[in-house]
Amino acid sequence: MGVFATRSPHRPNPIGLSLVEIEKVENNGIWIRGIDLLDGTPVLDIKPYLPSVEAKPEALSGWSGELASVPATQIEWSEQAANALDRASSVNIAVNLTRTALREMIEQTISLDPRPLVYQTESGSESHYRDSHVMQIENLDVHFYFKSHQHAVILDLKPATLSTR
Repeated sequence: MGVFATRSPHRPNPIGLSLVEIEKVENNGIWIRGIDLLDGTPVLDIKPYLPSVEAKPEALSGWSGELASVPATQIEWSEQAANALDRASSVNIAVNLTRTALREMIEQTISLDPRPLVYQTESGSESHYRDSHVMQIENLDVHFYFKSHQHAVILDLKPATLSTR
């Protein structure tokens, strides 16, 4: 699946994502509610609700519910990454987070496997991009790789090269 076939926030365009409720389906359209768009904004695509991705406990997942279970990912910290986490916490790079909260945020994000889908599978294993990845969390570039499908290693944390603040 490509970036437009998934819920990936890593898109090469400004298309937004919204969680909506389908009220009814008719021959000439789909009626939805709870949308966070301006009047007249087109809805380009509708994807099924996945309880492991969205946060609406009362929502029904229908046929897609069985696809949503995600096995636990083991997260390992290199000594360099653990030291960098201590340094980041001591100089307040992550402004509103304690060391523990920052560590949990990084681990939870990586456990969701934020890599592009092509690198989550064995196909294309010859690509050098498969070896290590970087993502930005709280003004830190988090360098990591996956030893196996369910075992990630955090290699290092560095000040972000492109700040979002």
